[in-house]
Amino acid sequence: MLIAEDLLVQLTDPSSGGLYGGKDKARLGLAGALLLELEGAGRLTVDQRGRLAVVDPRPTGDVLLDQALATFAGRAGRKPKDALPKVAKGLDAAVYARLVARGVARREETTVLWIFPQVRHAVDPAARGRTHAELVEVLLGRTAPGLRTGGLLALLHAVDVVPKVFRGAGSLPGRELRARAKTISNGAWSSEAVRKAISDAEAAVVAATSVVVMAGAAGGSS
Repeated sequence: MLIAEDLLVQLTDPSSGGLYGGKDKARLGLAGALLLELEGAGRLTVDQRGRLAVVDPRPTGDVLLDQALATFAGRAGRKPKDALPKVAKGLDAAVYARLVARGVARREETTVLWIFPQVRHAVDPAARGRTHAELVEVLLGRTAPGLRTGGLLALLHAVDVVPKVFRGAGSLPGRELRARAKTISNGAWSSEAVRKAISDAEAAVVAATSVVVMAGAAGGSS
C-alpha cells in the first residue's frame, strides 16, 4: 500500500468511522504522504532553498501518484506548502476508494437526524492493528524508525492527531506522545528533503486551520 493509504487507515477513528482531526487536516496529511512517496521514488525532491524540484518527470504507473506528480511539477520552484492544498482536494475520497477496492475499508452510508446523508468508512481492524502496533513500537523507542514508520509518525504529528491515534500507548500522556512524535519527525531516519517536506506539510495544516478559524470568527460576528 502507499504511505497515504496506511496514513488514512490510521486517521480513521475505528469507533465512529470519522477522521481524526477532520477532513481538511487529513487531506493535507495525505498530500504530504504522496509527496514523501514521490521523493522516496526519486521523482522529485525539495532543494536546499526549500523549493520543489522535479528529478524524474516520468509517470510512476500509479494514477494517484502520477496526478500528484503532475501537480507538484506544475509548481516546481515553489514551496511544498503552496502545492499541497491543490493536491489535497478530494484526496480522502480517492484514497478511501483504493482501500475499499483492496478490501481494507468498507463504505457506509448513513443519515444524520434521518435527513442529512453522511458517508463513513469502517477499516479492517487487523490491517489497522498491524501498522498501529509497529508505530507504537517506534513511538515508545523500542524500534528505530524507517522511511515508512518514521514518515507516518511525522505526518500524524504534522496534522496534530498523535494523542488521539495513540491514546494510552505506553500509559503516556498525550503531551509526551506528541513530543516523541515531534522528535521522530526531526530525526536522522529521513533525508533533509523529506524533513523539509514534512515541515511544509505541517505549515500547510496550520495555515488551513487558521483559515477555518478566521472564517468561523467572521461568521459569528456577522
